Amino acid sequence: MNLIMNIMEEYRSVVNEASQLQFSNLKSLSALKPLHNAFYYPTRESHSDFPSQMVIRAAMECLASYKSIKSNKHKISKPFEKHNLSMRLDKRIYSHVNGDPTKIRITTKEKKKEFSIVLYPKLEELMNKHQFVDPLIFVRNGKLMIALTFDNAIDPVKSTLCLGVDLGIRRTASCSDGRLIIDKKFNGDKRKLRYKEVPPVQGNQEFNKESQETEEKRKRQKQESNTSCCQ
Repeated sequence: MNLIMNIMEEYRSVVNEASQLQFSNLKSLSALKPLHNAFYYPTRESHSDFPSQMVIRAAMECLASYKSIKSNKHKISKPFEKHNLSMRLDKRIYSHVNGDPTKIRITTKEKKKEFSIVLYPKLEELMNKHQFVDPLIFVRNGKLMIALTFDNAIDPVKSTLCLGVDLGIRRTASCSDGRLIIDKKFNGDKRKLRYKEVPPVQGNQEFNKESQETEEKRKRQKQESNTSCCQ
């Protein structure tokens, strides 16, 4: 427990250092990269034994806190200061213990260490059904606590013998199991045919010959008609 408590105290200090740095550039809250570039390497030098993954996590928390303050329309007149001992764990900082859902490995200054989670009936039921993700560890009344978020994913659709297929124009087919079939080559060839130029009539000799014969026949019929009228 002392390993976690000590690293959480240093984590709080690192977050506050990031807050001081970010306060001088409040216009750049949309991306992590500017803060990371200015903060990561100096912090790694000043906190040489502090895990690099937690330096990144501290910068992310700092940026998220300023975004939250801004979205709530509070005036930012000074750097925010983190007071409580808490830390959101992500995949860089913790890992599951295979075969034992009641244990968790957390990064410390002495590499990853294994810790046990105290269970109660409802928590044990959830542990057996789902896997927790990105837990939050914090200190309350001098005790180390953990808040677990469970990945309660929807069960996948069971396969059946029937499949509905809807034929389309841009999408070749849409299936009832969620698949979209798009044939880009077919669509490309179809566009080429749509805009393909029709060859000029002058180049078609057969058509010209038939046209000429038809025109001569029409003229002869007209002449015969005029002759019969005159008689």
